[in-house]
Amino acid sequence: MAMNYNIIFRIDISKYSSIYEKLPKDLTKEEKETLAYENELLKKELTVYSAETAKLFSKFRINLYKSIIEKLLNEIKSKANPNPVSLKLNRGNNVLFLVPFEEHLSLIYGFCFPDKTEEALARNFLMELDDSKRHVKSSIEAKFYPDPIKPPLELNKLENDPKRFTSGFVTFSN
Repeated sequence: MAMNYNIIFRIDISKYSSIYEKLPKDLTKEEKETLAYENELLKKELTVYSAETAKLFSKFRINLYKSIIEKLLNEIKSKANPNPVSLKLNRGNNVLFLVPFEEHLSLIYGFCFPDKTEEALARNFLMELDDSKRHVKSSIEAKFYPDPIKPPLELNKLENDPKRFTSGFVTFSN
């Protein structure tokens, strides 16, 4: 049984709710100028705040994934028999499955692209990635499974509905 992690963040942007898209007409010229100036300051501050928050989320996500992978690798080293983990990415459309084995950790990424062009580009890229192992001798094994009806065997007990990954799967293992 895979462990699932769900993390919800709440960001308070109520401070920026006072930004006016259009200034009220019943203000004096000085009031409009003051309000317009305050609006511009708040908009600039919101832009900086948004960029900084996005960077923090990105760092958090990287550190979270890294810590989960390190935990599994340490458990594999210590022969602790760790459980598989699934990480839902992009609102759950794509999932990263971390499947520990006795001597290694496999990463299986299930893809689902709503846009057909993105799906076609991803499939081409993944086929090239799958083919690249013939040209690079020391590369990590990457295998592309384009048919969602035939997922990697490692997923048999982890994923109840593999058909939801319409673009297929890619596995990485060493």
